[in-house]
Order: sequence, then C-alpha cells, then structure tokens
Amino acid sequence: MMAVALSEAAIKPYLSRVTGYVAVGCVNSPSNVTLTGSYDTLIQLQEMLRADKVFCSLLKVENAYHSSYMEELAPKYANLLQDLTPGTGPISPVLGQNVPVMFSTVTGQPVANVDLRRAEYWVRNLVSPVRFSDALANLLALGAKRGFRSGSRPQCDYLLEIGPHSALRRSVKDIANDVVKDDVAYDSLLTRGVSALSTVFSAMGRLWGHGISFDMVALNGIDRGSAKMLVNLPEYPFNHIQKHWIESRISKYTRFRKHPRNRFLGTPAPDWNPNEARWRMYLSVSGNPWIQEQRVRTIPPVV
Repeated sequence: MMAVALSEAAIKPYLSRVTGYVAVGCVNSPSNVTLTGSYDTLIQLQEMLRADKVFCSLLKVENAYHSSYMEELAPKYANLLQDLTPGTGPISPVLGQNVPVMFSTVTGQPVANVDLRRAEYWVRNLVSPVRFSDALANLLALGAKRGFRSGSRPQCDYLLEIGPHSALRRSVKDIANDVVKDDVAYDSLLTRGVSALSTVFSAMGRLWGHGISFDMVALNGIDRGSAKMLVNLPEYPFNHIQKHWIESRISKYTRFRKHPRNRFLGTPAPDWNPNEARWRMYLSVSGNPWIQEQRVRTIPPVV
C-alpha cells in the first residue's frame, strides 16, 4: 500500500499508465488517497509520481488490504463472522434521536445496527475502498444542516480520534475545512511515544474545557461506593525563609499606601516624594458629583 498526496480523481490518470494491478484502497481526504495492489506496480507508480514531484510513501504493511486480493479470504472471513451478536448500546442511522450515529466508511452514509451484525457488511469492508473522506464529510455536512448547538457553532464541532496514534489529524483538518469552512476542533486519545495516561487525561481536559461533559469519576478510575473526602491529611509546612517576589518601589507603595483617595486631591502620585508632594486626581461625575453644579463662562476671544 502507498499513500499519495492526490485526490481520487487526480490519481486515476496515473493508474491507467501502469502495468499490473493497483487500485484506490482508501480515500483519506479531498487531497490524499492510499493505493493498494502488487508491490512491483506500486514501485512503478512511485517512480512516476516522484518524477512529477508528487508526494508518495509506501506503507509498512505486507498485504494489499481493501483490494481484489482480499476476495480470496472473503469466504473464510464471512464464515468466521456468522455469530455476531448485538452490543449493549443502540446505534441510530438518523441524527437527532439522542443515540450515537455511525457513518460507514464502506458507503459514506449512516449505518444501522442490523447492518453491522451482518457478515456481508464486513466482507464489503475488507474488499472495498475505505471511503473515510465521504463518511466524515457527510457527518459534518449533516450536522451543520441539522442546526446549531449554540451561537454559530455547528452541531458537530469536536472530533476525537480513538486509535494508536493521531494518524488522521491532517485528513480530518482537510475534510473539515473543505466541508464546513469552520474551526472544527480535533483531538486524539493516544500519541505514539507518549504515555497513554498523559495523552488521555490531556484530551479529556480539553474536551471538558470545550464544554463537553463526561463521567469524571470513571475517568479517574474511582469506585463511587468507596469515594470519600480526605480530611486527615497533614498540614503543609510552608517555608517562608526565602522570598521569590520582586516588586518595584512604585508597586509596593501603591499596595501599601497609608491614606485612601481624597475627594479633592485624589491619591498621592505613585512615585511619591514627601519633599515634592504631588497628587493625581481623575475627575468624574460619579466620583465628584459637585462637578455638575459648576459653570464656566469665558469672554471672547479667550480660548
């Protein structure tokens, strides 16, 4: 398999120029696809693309997934999936029922529980192209069409990737920008080379800050029955020997000035010098109501 920075339509002329089998195995975004086929054909195609300065990269997989090669495994695969049982949670093919909606990467459209329990659906998933771009684009478009959650925010405005790495970050951003032209937030639960505890808690913190609520007790792995308030912790011995506070003379004088604001003089200047006393006064009707009673008359041509 090989990732190519071209759209599904733009890659087709290249496919017609090679000898051997190669097909589009995954449409990742409007500007990125994954090709699948024989190794020799992919190498041949790689040379063509690099000659045209098109980014392409072979993936570290040994099988041509989502291609006609998988049809050889389809009968056995279908036989192993005959005893699928429904899960505990319902999935609705229609938005707006307060039930999770799953968009199929096989069809690009919402899919119901009954279809997910059929072995035929998963066989199609094995041998057909992954239409991730269509599925996410339709999800975002339908969410925006169904209304807004608050203000100008679309109904679907936060995407959370659940996988071993944030592999879909670029594709998600490209699709969101192409469909809704809005800032759809993206996050990933796991990141390669980073502690899962750190990434999961960080992602959940950003979700919470975004206004999306979840079971905080379950996240922290706390048993609700045994959760108790800690009331017998030892007092913390604060050390005041060394001070870590650098403050200017003017700031310190402002914080510790001895007299409040005078209604006629105001307050002493921040850089107060008793030998050259100065006050600062801001006149306002609210602070000095007597101003409203004052009238000033001038005789022309005095300015």
